[in-house]
Amino acid sequence: MKAVILFLLLALSGAFLFGFLASMVWIAVRLFCRLPVLPPQSRMHRLPWKFETVILIVLCFLFIPQFFCQTARSLTDLKPETPSAAVVSLEEAVSLEETASLEETASLEETASLEETASLEEAASLEETASLEEAASLEASGMENEKKPHHPAFEYLTKDPSLGKCIFMFIGIVLIGPFFEEFLFRFVLQGWLDSRERERFGLSRFHRRFQNRFHSAGSEEHSTRQDSAEKRPVIRHRTNCSGWRSLILVAILFSLLHFHSAADTYPSESELQLQFLCQFVSYLVILLLSFSLLRFRDGFSWRQMGLDLSHWKTDLLLGAFFFFCIAPISYLCQFLLTEPLKGICTPDFISLIPLALGFGFLYMRTRRLLPGSIMHALFNGFALAMFILCQILAPELGMVLVPLFW
Repeated sequence: MKAVILFLLLALSGAFLFGFLASMVWIAVRLFCRLPVLPPQSRMHRLPWKFETVILIVLCFLFIPQFFCQTARSLTDLKPETPSAAVVSLEEAVSLEETASLEETASLEETASLEETASLEEAASLEETASLEEAASLEASGMENEKKPHHPAFEYLTKDPSLGKCIFMFIGIVLIGPFFEEFLFRFVLQGWLDSRERERFGLSRFHRRFQNRFHSAGSEEHSTRQDSAEKRPVIRHRTNCSGWRSLILVAILFSLLHFHSAADTYPSESELQLQFLCQFVSYLVILLLSFSLLRFRDGFSWRQMGLDLSHWKTDLLLGAFFFFCIAPISYLCQFLLTEPLKGICTPDFISLIPLALGFGFLYMRTRRLLPGSIMHALFNGFALAMFILCQILAPELGMVLVPLFW
């Protein structure tokens, strides 16, 4: 069994390395032949966004998962564990053990000298068992996670990476989560901000420049020639320069939402399972409500909502290509920043910035959700698969690789 797991681990690492090298070679060849490397710019017109629709979708994202979690807790009578109660119980246990040990030593001093050596050995054994029980109780209460903060998914799979739990996390993290996050952050937030940005900075500047050139022409023929000669660079300026402000803003927001402090503690396994289940179900409900709202209330077409599958082969290649190009940068940031930020926070919110920029750039160029979803799913799936294989092969190796992947 271990030989098979080791073979899968090496095969997965080799596939990632081969994809990275192949992507670098492809970029070098395209640049050497003076061919375009980036995908073509989409010519889709500005979407007819309504501010009320954006607010409704964001409010659903903020409140529906919490509502599902609270409802599930009330139905199952599952209460989250509080670290303060655990600390109080530990202090009471230590105080009881100290008083018991003092009474035992007082009683042992009254006995004969022959029994004194046996009592000392018994007290030492009791202290050792008490220290072991204290360490076990600290691990059970989740206090050790303050030293090694990581993603809750890894905490959920650390103790028992069974097949059912792995399939459950794969469906949620690799299939549902990436598509939902790309829809919310790229289509809704970036799409709405990009629409406002093009209206504010793109169209007005274009009209001013076009109007100045038109009135500066001396004759009608000269104006038509100048219009035809100058129109192409102006349109190129609009399509290539507009949209970067919204892309960077949404990328920073996406990264900050993945911030994990070193003081974060994790609940029990049943509580984590309930949270993940409610989160994945709420994602599906929000997607259904959002697509219905955009389709039947605002009149968006499937292509305008980024659900165009006519270029699915190109989208698959684009998502894989950007994953192999940008994921090593994220892993390098994780590796370099984990030790300096140890005890403060995890470097997720910094290492995810290159990935978030890649997600946003793919949507800005293609106006489709599939390329960014493929890239996002590959990133989550690779991290999850590597952790599960390492955890099955050697739990210590899995915990060592946690800061590198997530």
